[in-house]
Amino acid sequence: MNKCEWCGNTTKNPECYVAMSPLIEKYEKLIKEWDEKYGQFWYDVKEIDKELLDEAMTYDQATSTVGRGIICNDCHKKDEKTYQKYRLLTKKEDGDPYGMLKIVVDDDDTDYDINKMETWYKDVKERSSNLNNEYKK
Repeated sequence: MNKCEWCGNTTKNPECYVAMSPLIEKYEKLIKEWDEKYGQFWYDVKEIDKELLDEAMTYDQATSTVGRGIICNDCHKKDEKTYQKYRLLTKKEDGDPYGMLKIVVDDDDTDYDINKMETWYKDVKERSSNLNNEYKK
């Protein structure tokens, strides 16, 4: 038996690639609202409460960061339902059925530091864990 990364329940599911955090409807609604009100750069808006903005940015990063992990079927179903409601960008007949996000890295930035990346990863993982505790409620 394995342990679900998101809820802690036991599962027979094997390890696969999963986001650090499940989608949480509270934050999805908030981010959608900010997207509509402020545009795609809502994270730079000064009038948003800093604590709430930090939470939303941590959540957004944790749901966008993928690594190896295990999730149970219940969490997968709940996450997929929330994804379909808030994140699906296109429909199959419109083209890209997965709503893929393309990430571009500046080729001029050759100063990659794996230790900094590990520190960043641990920080996001810890913050994600705090968000996951809220998800379990």
